[in-house]
Amino acid sequence: RAFSTGADFGAGGKGDGNDQIYTKHEQTTFRAKIKLGALAEARTKRKEAKRAYEAARYDDEMLSDEESTAELSTLLDEWEESERNLALTLQQAIKYVARTRDADAALTAQYLLEEMIERAGAAPAEFPLEEDDSSSSLGPSKLKIQVMVKMIGTPREDRPSDEVPGIGISNVAFPPPDRKDFLNVLRSWHQSKARKKGLFAEALLLRMAELHYLYPDVFDTLPDSKTFAMVIQCHAGSTHGQSLKKILDLNAIHFTYAQNNARGVHRNDPFVLMASLKGLRNYRRKEEIELGEHWMSRLFAFLTDPVNREYCENTARKSQTTRIAPSDGSSLDNDEGANETGSSTAPEKQTFVNGSPSFTKHIRELAKLRGADGAAAMARQTLDRMHEIAVDENDSGIAAMDIGENAYNLVIGLYRDSKEEGHATEAVYLLDEMITSWKAQTSNDLSSSTDTKSKTVPFPSAQTFKYCIESLAYVKDASTLWSESRRLLDEYELMCDKGDIEAATKPYNATLESLVKCMRKDPKLLSRVSDVVARMNEMAERFPEIEPDVFSASMVLQACSFVTGDEKEKSTAFATVEGTFEELEQNELTGGEEQKMTDKCYFHMMRCVVGLCLDQEEKQEKIKKLFVGACSKGLCSADVLKIFRSSASEENFMAAVGSGRLADNWVANVRSGKALYTDGTTGGKGKNARRKGKSTSDWAKKQKRREEERQHRKMAKEERRQKRRAQR
Repeated sequence: RAFSTGADFGAGGKGDGNDQIYTKHEQTTFRAKIKLGALAEARTKRKEAKRAYEAARYDDEMLSDEESTAELSTLLDEWEESERNLALTLQQAIKYVARTRDADAALTAQYLLEEMIERAGAAPAEFPLEEDDSSSSLGPSKLKIQVMVKMIGTPREDRPSDEVPGIGISNVAFPPPDRKDFLNVLRSWHQSKARKKGLFAEALLLRMAELHYLYPDVFDTLPDSKTFAMVIQCHAGSTHGQSLKKILDLNAIHFTYAQNNARGVHRNDPFVLMASLKGLRNYRRKEEIELGEHWMSRLFAFLTDPVNREYCENTARKSQTTRIAPSDGSSLDNDEGANETGSSTAPEKQTFVNGSPSFTKHIRELAKLRGADGAAAMARQTLDRMHEIAVDENDSGIAAMDIGENAYNLVIGLYRDSKEEGHATEAVYLLDEMITSWKAQTSNDLSSSTDTKSKTVPFPSAQTFKYCIESLAYVKDASTLWSESRRLLDEYELMCDKGDIEAATKPYNATLESLVKCMRKDPKLLSRVSDVVARMNEMAERFPEIEPDVFSASMVLQACSFVTGDEKEKSTAFATVEGTFEELEQNELTGGEEQKMTDKCYFHMMRCVVGLCLDQEEKQEKIKKLFVGACSKGLCSADVLKIFRSSASEENFMAAVGSGRLADNWVANVRSGKALYTDGTTGGKGKNARRKGKSTSDWAKKQKRREEERQHRKMAKEERRQKRRAQR
């Protein structure tokens, strides 16, 4: 066992003269050890009571008179009492062991539950979990629809009478485990870090159905929707390769239970749907994104239908009578470990489901698609549904919906990544909603806003402004970009002055980047960029965090590299470039890590030299100096190497760079595209054999040896698989 008695826990704690304060985990572990110590003592007492009774029962002298018969009856009562105490102690041990976060807590709780079932006299499990077999045909994978559906119907009529729980060989009743004991073990598996915890939870689900099927009058363990949700949670939190397939199987079984009107089962139970959504991890797979949309639609339909309130009330009432809360006092279904299956039964809120984590997760998974067709529309639909539930909260009373700023950021980020002009308008609309909400809720007259939706809209952050302004880069009309970005910066600065938003360079840098992308051929670009930088310097007098940084200077260099005017304009731009780069170098010497230049700074500076420097000899000298400086700082990116190659003669390039692989310290700090070889590539056929300055005589031999070892491991794995199949 993973636990010992509480004696080795150590001294300390309240009331013992020591001021040591234990963490919640330590306190829970301490209680579990105490319960296990009490369990060991209860086992001993039960064994002694049974031995005393059996010794007296087969003693002829004890049966000869009335006084001895009374004594025998007393011994039987003591044995029965010891059995009941043992059952109670086992329940307590399961309860507290399941609450701990120890590595083997779930397995220990499972063993204790199995001991209770065995002592109650139940038949062995028909589908036990074979831990040494990871194939798809063992124990838990036999949890198929036909098996589970068979157990919904009438009790089995052919069970032997001596298998009935509570009837032992000596007619001593041992109380069987109840539903809360099974749920405690399931919660423990949910908290476990075991890779295949879903398989253990699934096997326990099948055992619950089997016990109810065999002994319906004793085991009230027919799985309900909440039980299915907990098992699905275990699969969703597992890294097992078949987790999604298992979740789909469980959903199919749950649907069949609902069709058969199983008690406590609803086809669109929100906890089952939210747990299932948690198991979706890659929306780039067509199957997963379709499942996500399907489950999200069903969840939304359930939460907005007032008819379902009665079902939620009944489920909550049942949970209050059987549920054991985790040791930290939080709801298992609403804690950090169970993101997508939050639950709240607080009477003051009159809600039963916290839908925020599941809806936000759905948007987050869509945001990972980064501009794929339809992703932004689906995310916006989910956000609108969140608002509909939030507004409807007081009417249906089923779900609580707390819409966070992160949900808006993800949707606006998708609008930005789509690179569509129409989506920029939608991004601005969402940000304006957030700004309006801020103005309405921070004004003195809170009743002035009659829009119910505005009360559910969060306040924007600097990141929100950044994403929205970045989306404006794809607006075709440069004047619209300039006017909208200035208006949004005005709103941002107003919020900064009120102290309701963090002061940061993000919105300003986003404006600079958008201007450079949209106006690279516009002669007004440099003046617009200069205006934004001047605005940053002005704000920096009140908020030092807004002072132009390395990225701001990089954008100035990039804007100057697009200047294509006459000689005077080029000279003016080149003077700006030289002053900006000198300032970067000075800040790098005197500043911290955040002041270090990036490879983009050198690339844009080299482009400026190529396009703006009029003297050819000076141009060649500056380009070479910049390239050497970039290499010395580990900033020789693919772009830096390319522009140096195009600007220098072949002789000068070979003298400075050579041929073969670039030195590792030349590319150590590159953040953009990286080149590993002098031809600008990152590798290719035969490149390893031509690495300059490295011995490659054993390279082919090592590669051949690695391939042989890989094939050997593959063959051994296949042999083991065939052997396991033959044994079954």
